[in-house]
Amino acid sequence: MVEHKTKIGGVHLAPTEVLLRGATPLYAQSAWLDCDEVEALAGVLNIPICTLPANHIITDIDVWVSEAANSESADDMIQVGWDSDHDAYVTTLDITSIGVKNPTLGADAKIVVAGARDILIYYNYTSGPLLADPTTGKVVVTVYYMVAPATP
Repeated sequence: MVEHKTKIGGVHLAPTEVLLRGATPLYAQSAWLDCDEVEALAGVLNIPICTLPANHIITDIDVWVSEAANSESADDMIQVGWDSDHDAYVTTLDITSIGVKNPTLGADAKIVVAGARDILIYYNYTSGPLLADPTTGKVVVTVYYMVAPATP
């Protein structure tokens, strides 16, 4: 296993792990979401996970909720995607209970994506004068991907 550190927009991310699978390496990138940080951001929090290179294939995504989100909203949910498609890799996933989640992969998972992309966790909940902001909620998302060989 080989590791290197990544930084996106001033945010330090977990090291990339390179797992060898035959002749094609499998990479893993992780990032933490802390729902308590959303209070100052008007109900929206986007956390960068990594920048994937051109010709990437996301093979799987793991989600672990270590602390349940507790806003008074009925929609403490995350998605994983990129700026033009927030649920490209993980469709809406409830984070109000702890444990390992089984996310539904989005339309861009398991296919070759030609361009490089910044991959983010999108946390959104309904805020308002009668709804309390979250004070708890911690989630780690791990993205596993490979880089496809050049097109013949």
